[in-house]
Amino acid sequence: MAKKGKKNKLPPYWNEERDSAPFENLKAWSSALARDLIKTPLGLVGTILGVKYETKEQGKPGSGTMWVRYPNMFISPLVKNLTGYKRLSDGDHIWRDLKEFNEVKEEREEVRAIIDAANDKYVGELIAEWEKNKRGKEKKKEP
Repeated sequence: MAKKGKKNKLPPYWNEERDSAPFENLKAWSSALARDLIKTPLGLVGTILGVKYETKEQGKPGSGTMWVRYPNMFISPLVKNLTGYKRLSDGDHIWRDLKEFNEVKEEREEVRAIIDAANDKYVGELIAEWEKNKRGKEKKKEP
């Protein structure tokens, strides 16, 4: 439920089947949805982001433009007649997901290594302080 006085934030791209239905050659793919990988006639591989309309709100079917992001993070609109564009295989989609998973895993492992190093340093400081206090108590007992 939206908070009082605030509008619901609309998505930057619409990804429903009714939005992608007007794109003729995508029907062979059973409608292209967000995150589908496609190959252009020039051999570039991109990821479908969705359909954008003139206004932020969802427009009538066929009035929007489909957008794609390429690996160099360049975002570009696609033409309505997508002759020569092909959807990549499910295996390519799985490899993409696996790559993204491993990238996130590596980032988390790097953060974890930083945290472990800080914890080891802190534990070392605590042990050194404890040993210092222990020696001070032993010296007081000697006389």
